[in-house]
Amino acid sequence: MSIKRYLVTTRIARARQLLADPRLTIGQVAAECGYDDLFHFSRQFRQVTGQSPSAYRTRGREGFERTERIE
Repeated sequence: MSIKRYLVTTRIARARQLLADPRLTIGQVAAECGYDDLFHFSRQFRQVTGQSPSAYRTRGREGFERTERIE
C-alpha cells in the first residue's frame, strides 16, 4: 500500500467513526479528518466505502441500532 493510499484509508476510517455522531455536520467531519474541500472529501469517501458520507451516516445509524438489538 502506498503512503497516499494509507493516508486516505486512515482519514476515511476516522471519518466513519465521526459520522456516528449526529451533532457533527459532514463538513465538520471532513475538516476534522484534514480535508479543506468538502467535495474532495465526499469523492474520496465514496471511492473507499462505495457510498456518500450522508448515506453512510444514515445506514450506519440503522446498522448500529440493529447491532445493539442483536447483542
